[in-house]
Amino acid sequence: MHQMVDVFISYKRQERARVIEIHEALVGLGLKVWFDQKLTPGLAFDKEIDRALKKAKCAIVCWSPKAARSGWVKREARLAKQQGKIVPAFLEYCSPPRGYRDLHISDLTSWDGRSDHAEWSTLLDRIGDLVGRKGLKELHAARQVGGDEALAMWAEKYPEDPVSVNYLGLFDSYSDLEAPPGGSENLAGRVMFYKRPEPLNPTDHGHLGIKRVNRPFVFARNSHAIPITATEFGSAAPSSPLIFTGEDRSPVMVLGAVEGLNTFIRRDASVDSESYIPAFIRRYPFVFANDEGDDKLLLCIDRSARIVSDTPDIPFFENGEPSEFTRNAIEFCKEFERQRRATVEFVEELQRLDLFAKKSAIVRTDEGDEGSNRVLAEFWAVDEQRLNALDTKSFMGLKETGALAVIYAHLVSLLNWPSLYQRSINRLKSDGKLAQIPKGSFKIL
Repeated sequence: MHQMVDVFISYKRQERARVIEIHEALVGLGLKVWFDQKLTPGLAFDKEIDRALKKAKCAIVCWSPKAARSGWVKREARLAKQQGKIVPAFLEYCSPPRGYRDLHISDLTSWDGRSDHAEWSTLLDRIGDLVGRKGLKELHAARQVGGDEALAMWAEKYPEDPVSVNYLGLFDSYSDLEAPPGGSENLAGRVMFYKRPEPLNPTDHGHLGIKRVNRPFVFARNSHAIPITATEFGSAAPSSPLIFTGEDRSPVMVLGAVEGLNTFIRRDASVDSESYIPAFIRRYPFVFANDEGDDKLLLCIDRSARIVSDTPDIPFFENGEPSEFTRNAIEFCKEFERQRRATVEFVEELQRLDLFAKKSAIVRTDEGDEGSNRVLAEFWAVDEQRLNALDTKSFMGLKETGALAVIYAHLVSLLNWPSLYQRSINRLKSDGKLAQIPKGSFKIL
């Protein structure tokens, strides 16, 4: 079984390289695209293809001399036409089979990815009509132009488009860096580590910048759990447990078995080479914050950060304009915000599928005649039995979106709990604070 997809592509295998270009262009527009490179081993190919075509909202039929002679392509074209979802295109000039010659066939024989290609634009218009996304052609043009302003203008024109959320509010021009009326009091929310967030602007911060210092992550030394995005799970899983916490199931990377203990940042604030440093830490002292008086996000700095200095090695501004360093920081924060939003969607999907189960990190102590269990942490984790019990459609949906790989990284990361517990014991022992952690056999229940 297949989850609903936007676009099915029918083609002759000899044209695979061209079809991959089309596939990548459509995926870049936020479309879910299926073609036969996603066939599942062990399933009957004809049945799986029929199911995928039935689930698709539209079907691109790629005509070429070889495709026009292919029984498979002609069969898929017939089904797509019967279902009112056919979008034909020429990859090479040919005489299409009888029954398709009266249809408009987009000429992609000379298309090389350009947004100004008239036939590609026609194809996107047709796809947009069938999948319910009217702004596809203009989104492609905005992506080809490049830069944030074009994408922001597109998102404002098509706010109902499912990918517009990736661009709305994020793309104020660099010249618009200025403090909101009323100063930082208007900023909504509080974020870990940021004691004095201020909207970055040349008037207030033109003389400031970053001072190179040893041990730049000292601010995270007492944080035993750090927020992390889904895209980081694969990199972080080998070193620490990755768990979900709270009612909203926010994912965090656990760095210590007791509160206030980060075993990967040493007492001298140097970082253990075995640890992955989450983007949440690496973006500091920059952060996006909501302006309560507007819908946009403002780039802020933590004015209290020890690396922010009025005798900087790297300035925030040069001649009143953001420096290259600041521009790079803006891009990093934008990408972090995109990944944060994608992580929220990932968690919501796991909740919809009811995959979370409550877990406890337990230490079985030798206290008393029969011993006792001491709870170090309670958290949420994906339940393997629930995951394995999913119907094929839901399971394949997780696979196709990449969520399954994130889940497996999460499950592997949980194997780090015993070693993290032992690291915590060793660290507290060296600090003369061993009494802060119960000692015994460790397990997850």
